Amino acid sequence: MTRTSNRDHVIAIASNLFLQKGLMNTSMDDVVAQSKVSKSNIYYHFKSKEELVVAVLGYRINVLRGALEAILQRTDLSVSARVGLIFTTIAEELEGRSCVGGCQVLSLLSAQIPEVKARINEFLIEWQNLAEKLLVEGIARGEFKENISIQQTAVLFVAIVEGAMLMAESQGHAQVLVGAGQTLLHLIQV
Repeated sequence: MTRTSNRDHVIAIASNLFLQKGLMNTSMDDVVAQSKVSKSNIYYHFKSKEELVVAVLGYRINVLRGALEAILQRTDLSVSARVGLIFTTIAEELEGRSCVGGCQVLSLLSAQIPEVKARINEFLIEWQNLAEKLLVEGIARGEFKENISIQQTAVLFVAIVEGAMLMAESQGHAQVLVGAGQTLLHLIQV
């Protein structure tokens, strides 16, 4: 059994606290209390809350990237099924935390940290590129309409996911995500 490092443990705890309490309502003392890691040890790894936020963002992006890559590799499924699975997977993750915090990545924009904003933008571009690949494959397989604008539809795909996560948070359930995915598919399928 591998032991989680104090640094990784603190990142996971801070990630959950930022989602549950909000970034601005979570103090470093809250992270100390919840993680049971000494303040000096936390400050050894993270010189400031801003450094911790950047680390949490990296953690969240890696988790989401891993989930998306696993779905993309499911070539045994149709492209439509993989698109639906993206929406369902995100909905299940949201439901698992009672829809608190909305999008794990975009919720960190409130930190107003230039590095966070830049890394989120990079991730959204990566997310859009992933959507473009799915759309190209869907067109090639005859599942999606040939006349859709791939770039604009990919932007729409990401915007629908992010908007539906915000709605799920405000409504307290993630069913809106599944419905949004179905609607997107209805618009682009042959």
